Formats: sequence, structure tokens, C-alpha cells
Amino acid sequence: MIRKFYILITFTYISFTCDTVNTLDDNQIVLKSGTSFGMCGGYCKNEIQLTKKEVIYKKSGWDTINYPSKTFRGMISRIEWDSLLDAVNIAALRKLDDVYGCPDCADGGAEWIEVDYYNFHKKVTFEYGDTIKPVESLILQMRNLRRKYER
Repeated sequence: MIRKFYILITFTYISFTCDTVNTLDDNQIVLKSGTSFGMCGGYCKNEIQLTKKEVIYKKSGWDTINYPSKTFRGMISRIEWDSLLDAVNIAALRKLDDVYGCPDCADGGAEWIEVDYYNFHKKVTFEYGDTIKPVESLILQMRNLRRKYER
């Protein structure tokens, strides 16, 4: 009886601490990425938000009269979505600091990634063009999708 109890506890622990998104509900995850440049004229900020069903790309400027916010919507392919989910590592994200380097110092620009999954939320900001090893694949894939929509 006690052995069954320990097996049940172990199974429950493993089930609730699994950190790979693909084994979890991919309908509940939202991935975001963006850039901003503080000393900039024109469209200086951009953001992409991805869910299993939709891509939302926004660009905006500090001067909202001459550069009003623009939003574009699209779809993400199942292959792209699965590849992004493979790159999400919740355990690694939990360990990351919120800020790396000196984002947008001397107008070098800032870049960020953000993951929302049920009660887990993490946003990591870093210097434009850099990567962070534990989540490098996610950063690069999100960057490529942003560039695709920038065009």
C-alpha cells in the first residue's frame, strides 16, 4: 500500500513539473517578441505575438501622429508553431534574469522575448541583436518571424 502511494506521488510530481511545452496544452501558450529604439524617428517599436491560431504583428513610433500604430494579422504554419514550441524551455526561462546587458544604451536598441503559459509569465530583455544561450533558438526563430512581418 505504501509503495503504491509513493508511486502515485512520484507520478504526480513528474506530471506537474514537466517543463517541455509540447507535452502540455499548446492552446494556452502565448509567445511574444519585440524590439525598440529610444532615439529613433519613424517606426521604432515592433512586436510580434504568436498563438497556435494567430500571428499579430504591431509596429509603432514615438511620434504617434506621423507614425501611427499599425497592426497586421496572419497565420502561423503548424511546422513553424511546433518548431517554436520545441524551442521553449520553461525550466531555462525560470532561471533567466529579466534584463541582460544594457538594452538601448547609446541607442543600441533593445530586444525581448516573452512567454505566457497558464500562471507562468517571463519577459527577458536584452541588447538588440544579442542572444541568450539557454533560449537562443527561441530568440532566433522569433526574430525571423518578426522580420518576415516587417516586410
